[in-house]
Amino acid sequence: NPAADPRKMRRIIAEDPEWSLATVPRLIDICIKHIVENFADNPLLEELKPKHKDKVLEALATDLPLKITAPLVSDEGYWKRCCKARWAVCDTDQYGDSWKRMFFERNMEDLIENFVPESTDLTEIADTLELSNDFIKRLRIRQLLPQIKDISAGLTQEEEISDQGSDTGTDDSLDHFDFGLIINKLPNIVELSVTYGVRNCGMNFEW
Repeated sequence: NPAADPRKMRRIIAEDPEWSLATVPRLIDICIKHIVENFADNPLLEELKPKHKDKVLEALATDLPLKITAPLVSDEGYWKRCCKARWAVCDTDQYGDSWKRMFFERNMEDLIENFVPESTDLTEIADTLELSNDFIKRLRIRQLLPQIKDISAGLTQEEEISDQGSDTGTDDSLDHFDFGLIINKLPNIVELSVTYGVRNCGMNFEW
């Protein structure tokens, strides 16, 4: 019913810059939409013309796997969207005015700060490090989590392993994140700051 929507009764809608009389989308728009929707399975970018490449980058989701976007996407506009979707406060002044560097440094910081010894799988950190190492120049770690305490047993995992180690003469327990796992794999790092503590630990926190 055109009368229900006055816009449908108008031949031209001059105040709407996005308005078009065409009711069928252009073939190029259909192709760009298909590329964006299937980018994770078939990343197609460098083969596109610059103007089409820009449209794809503007429409790409910010939660695509890093194994797809890290080596392929250099556009700062895309990484700016990723940063703003992830963190409320973003300031590239501290990252050489690079949104991509900010994303990879802060992403790695988050992984390390939320690492729980003997509980967190190191695979994600290892995989992310392989994709991020060329972009990381500085890491500022604001907390290091200890092992999870086993309340039912009255001992932490560290204490249990320590007791076992005392019996066998060995003790390979890990009480905090081991930076030796990543330092040698960061060829461009120039600064590492570490705070040994726990943020927002609450009133019932115990070491």
